[in-house]
Amino acid sequence: MTSGAFCCASSPVPFLPAYGSAFVVKTIVRTRIDGPRRSVKRCEQIACNANTLPWRFSKWPRTLAGIGDGSKEEIKVTLEHSDQKPSIRWRQVLDIVSSIAVVVASFAVVWVLLLKPAINGTTSKTNPPSEAVPAEPVSLDGAELRGDRGARVALIEYSDFQCPYCSRFANDTLPEIERRYVDSGEVLLAFRHFPLESIHPFALRAAEAAQCAGRQGKFWQMHDALFGSHERLDKDVILQHARALALNSEALSACVDGVSEASVRRDIETGRAIGISGTPAFLVGRIQRDGRVQITDRLSGAKPVEQFAASINKLLASSAVAMK
Repeated sequence: MTSGAFCCASSPVPFLPAYGSAFVVKTIVRTRIDGPRRSVKRCEQIACNANTLPWRFSKWPRTLAGIGDGSKEEIKVTLEHSDQKPSIRWRQVLDIVSSIAVVVASFAVVWVLLLKPAINGTTSKTNPPSEAVPAEPVSLDGAELRGDRGARVALIEYSDFQCPYCSRFANDTLPEIERRYVDSGEVLLAFRHFPLESIHPFALRAAEAAQCAGRQGKFWQMHDALFGSHERLDKDVILQHARALALNSEALSACVDGVSEASVRRDIETGRAIGISGTPAFLVGRIQRDGRVQITDRLSGAKPVEQFAASINKLLASSAVAMK
C-alpha cells in the first residue's frame, strides 16, 4: 500500500502460508527419503508380493519385489546391499536444504505482509482502490470544527478513537498543523467520526462520548483525552476523562445512551458516500461561499506533516492568486 497507514487488526493468518510451505517441503523430503523404508516395514507385517509393493520398487532387485521366498531376511539384506538405498548423508543434506528453504520462505512472507508495511507506516488491509477526490462539494454540516470560520482552506478528517494511526496523527502531526495553519486562521479543521466497529469494539462508544462532550462545549478536550488513551477506552476510562474535564457525568452518560449514536452514524454514512473505508482519512479543499468545500486533494494514513503542508500550501497559493 502506497497511500498511507490504515488502522487494521493484526492476525496470525499471514503466517499460515509460511507454515504451509514448510509442511509441504518437509513432507516431500520425508516421502522421498522415508517412503521406501516404510513400504519395506509394511512388507514385514503383511504377505508382500509384486502387487502389494509400491510402484517405486519395480526397478529394485527382483528379490525385493516378492520373487523368491519373500522372507523378511531376504528383503532386509536386499535393502542393505542395494545401490539404490538412500544415503544417510544425502538425507541429512536434504533436511538442511529444506530447513533453510522453510526459513527463507517464512521470512519472505513475514517481510511482505508485516514488516515492510510496518516500516513504511502502513498496513495491508482496507486501502481504498482509488484516491479520487469527490466531484461534488462536501458539506461541513454536523462536523466538529476548529479554527476561523472565514478560512479559505478546510482540512476534513475521518477518524477512529481506537485507531493507533489516528492517535499518532492526533498526538504528533495535528499539533504542528494547528500551529502552522489553524491558529493563524488560514485553515479550518473539521472532524468526522468513522469508528471501525468490526476491529475496534470501543470506538463507537468513544465517538459518542466525544460527541456528547461537544454538547457541553468540550469536544476537542475529550478528543485529546481519548486519543491519549486509545489503547483503553472502556466506560470507566471515559468517565475518568469526563471527571477530569469537569463535565457533567450524568448528562454525558444519558447522552451516550440516547441520541449520540445517530449523529455518529451520519458521519459514517457521509464518509462511505465519498469512498472512505479506513482511518485516518483526510480531505483538503477550498471553502466556497456557500460553506461547502470543493475537495482538491485526499490523503490516507498517518502522513508526516510535510505532506499535509504541501497540499495546504498549494491551495493557499492558488487562493492568493485568485484574490489578486
